[in-house]
Amino acid sequence: MRILLADRLDPAAQDRARALGLEVEDRAGLSREELLEAIAGFDGLVVRSRTSVDADVLARADRLKVVGRAGTGVDNIDVKAATRRGVLVMNTPGANSNSAAEHALALLLALCRRVPAGDARVRSAGWRDGALTGLEVQGKTLAIIGLGRIGQLVAAKAQGLGMKVIGFDPVTSAEAAARFGVELLPLEETLRRADAVTLHVPLNESTRHFIDEAAMDSMKPGALLVNCARGGLIDEDALARALEEGHLGGAALDVFETEPPTESPLLALENVILTPHLGASTREAQRRVAVEIVEAMAAHLLEGSTEGALNALARGDLTKDELRPFFELAERLGRITAGLEGDFGHLTARYYGAEATELARALTAHFLKGFLGAFLDEDVHELAALDLARERGMVVDEVLRDEHRSFQNLLWYTMEVGEKQRSLAGTLFGKNSLRLVRVAGMNLDAVPEGWMLLVTNRDRPGVMGHTATALGEAGVNIGNLSLGRRRETGEALAILNLDSRPPASVLASIRQIDGVEDVRLINVEGIR
Repeated sequence: MRILLADRLDPAAQDRARALGLEVEDRAGLSREELLEAIAGFDGLVVRSRTSVDADVLARADRLKVVGRAGTGVDNIDVKAATRRGVLVMNTPGANSNSAAEHALALLLALCRRVPAGDARVRSAGWRDGALTGLEVQGKTLAIIGLGRIGQLVAAKAQGLGMKVIGFDPVTSAEAAARFGVELLPLEETLRRADAVTLHVPLNESTRHFIDEAAMDSMKPGALLVNCARGGLIDEDALARALEEGHLGGAALDVFETEPPTESPLLALENVILTPHLGASTREAQRRVAVEIVEAMAAHLLEGSTEGALNALARGDLTKDELRPFFELAERLGRITAGLEGDFGHLTARYYGAEATELARALTAHFLKGFLGAFLDEDVHELAALDLARERGMVVDEVLRDEHRSFQNLLWYTMEVGEKQRSLAGTLFGKNSLRLVRVAGMNLDAVPEGWMLLVTNRDRPGVMGHTATALGEAGVNIGNLSLGRRRETGEALAILNLDSRPPASVLASIRQIDGVEDVRLINVEGIR
C-alpha cells in the first residue's frame, strides 16, 4: 500500500509508516498542479492544513482509499466529495489537546506575572517597578467554559497549581464534572465568581460572541480572560473597551475573528497578550499527530479498521444511497434538540419500522453527532459520539418497535433533564424527503433544513401575522411554514424555514409580540 505525504510532517511519521509495512513517498510542499499529477496510484494521502483536498483532487485519485489529516480541522478536505467516492477521511483530534491546554495556562501565568511587559522593560534598559507587580494563581478561582478533552486537561493542571476550578458546560453533568474536580455552575454564576476565565468551546451560531459586553460586565473587576479555542467566541471590540476602562485586568488571545488580526483594537493595548495561533505548535504535538495519523491509516489499509474515521458509516452496506437520508435525518434531529434543550440528562431513542430498527445504533450515533457537535470543543464523528456522551454523564436508551400506526419508519427522540422533557420525531416521505413530524407533543409537517425559526405561542389569532410582518420588514423570506397546536392547553407551535438568518433585533421584536412564549433560531445544517 502506497501513501503520499503532501505536507511537512515530523520524520517519525515516515519511520512508523514503513515499520507498519506501508510504502511512503514524501513530496512535502508540492503545488496543487503537482498534486493533481501525482495523486493517481496512491492508496493514502496525508496532509496538514496547507494542502487542499477537493473534488478535483479526489477525481484524479483512482485508487485512493483514505485521506489522513495530521491534526484536527478538516476544513481543507471535501469530506462529502470523499464520502461519495468511498474514501475515508481520518484525523487526530486528541493528539494536540495537551499542547493547547498548556498554552492556555502559559498565557494565564504570563498575564498574572506580566512576563511580556517585564521582558520589554529589560530590553529597553529599564528595570522593575511597582507597575510590574503581578499576581499568584494559587488560591485563585479559574472558570473553564467548555469541559471537553482540553478543558479537562486545563482543570487538572490548574488544580496542580493550587487553583480552585469551576466551570460551565451545557453537555456535562454535575456528577461527571465532579469526577475531575470541577464545580459545575450556571454560566452567569461561573463568570461572576471567577478570577480568571478560559474558553474551550467550539465556534457555532450559539457561541459566536459568547463572551460579549454583557458577559464581561458580569465578571469580577480585574478578572482575566484567556481564549485559545476559536476566534469569534469573544466580541473583540467589547473586550477592548472593558480593558481600556479597567473593568478587566487583562486578556490573552491565541485566536482571533480575523487572522492575522491586523486591524484589531487589541493591538494597541498593553494589558493584552497576543500569540499567533500557537496552541498546537509544540514538537511533541506535531510528532503525535504525525505518528497517530499514519498508524490509523495503516490500520485501515492493512486491516480494514475505521477507528478515527470521520465518515466511516459511509462505507459498506450502510452507505447505500437509500439509507443515507436516515442518517442525515437523525443528525438534523440532534441539532434541533440541541437548539431546543441546551442541557441533557437521559436520552430515549425510539425507532419504529424495519429500516429504522435495523439501523438503530447508527441512527443514535448520528443523532448524538448532531447534538454534541453544537457544544463540544472538538470534532465529533458518529463512531465516537456515544462514548463522548457517556463520558459527560449522559444516559442513552434505545427502544425498538416493529411498526408505527401512522408512519412506515419513525425516529422519535426524548431528552429528559430533571423535571423537563423535550421530544421530537422525524420520518422520511418517499426515499429521501426528510420531515419533522412531532415536536413537544404537537403534530406538524416541517422540513428540517437551513434556518428554522421555532415560535411557541398562545393559540390565538394574529400571532403568526405579526411574526411574518416582522420578518418581511427585515427582508427575511419565509420558505415554508408548519403549524401545530395542543387544543387542551391552548399552546401552539410554528416552524418557519427562512431563506436567510434574521438579525437579532428581529428576533427580539418577535419575542415582544403578545402571546409569544418562546423563540428559537436553529441552523439545522450546522455551522463550523
